[in-house]
Amino acid sequence: MAAGGTTGIHEHSAIVHRGKCIVAVGPFMVSLGIPMLELDWATKTDWATCFGVYHSEKHGCLISHGELQVARISDDGQIVWEAGGADILTNGISVHDDHIRVIDFNDDEYVIDINNGHTKSF
Repeated sequence: MAAGGTTGIHEHSAIVHRGKCIVAVGPFMVSLGIPMLELDWATKTDWATCFGVYHSEKHGCLISHGELQVARISDDGQIVWEAGGADILTNGISVHDDHIRVIDFNDDEYVIDINNGHTKSF
């Protein structure tokens, strides 16, 4: 029932984090309680589609990989920061200790600081 683009099913469609199932659904990231899968929270993390859900172990936070932006999400579903690029973010993402690398449709690469969302492009 979510609007926006279709979220595919793949390795990063969902994760289990602190006893919750965190799922990418359309433009939302949702938290479902385990085992009954009751809705805990739903946050719109992208204007178009949330491609995947990631976790930064070092920072104890969730990362949303969206079509138009990357977002850091707190455990209670609040957006801490959002960062975007010049084009749609379809050519890869990787989460490292202190940064996120994301590549857009034109193969432009962006390095995003996990602490504050500041972006450098290459």
